[in-house]
Amino acid sequence: MLMQEQSTKTFIDSLLKTHERVVQLSHLNATLCSVFMEVLLKNQPEGVQVSVTEQTEADFNARFKTRPELEGLMAQIKK
Repeated sequence: MLMQEQSTKTFIDSLLKTHERVVQLSHLNATLCSVFMEVLLKNQPEGVQVSVTEQTEADFNARFKTRPELEGLMAQIKK
């Protein structure tokens, strides 16, 4: 937000969006985990935060866009 000179009104100068990058690993050896994390942390862009979590079904489903028209058609088929 920026404020105009000699005014109390503010306006939006830019809009920052956040993005998420998901890296899914399976069967990672404990010895390679430290090397992988070191490479990941050294090459991350400025301002990017890293979080390491075990993936849940909700996380998996959140990656996909919803398609209301398809869900409506599927509901009609099931009737």
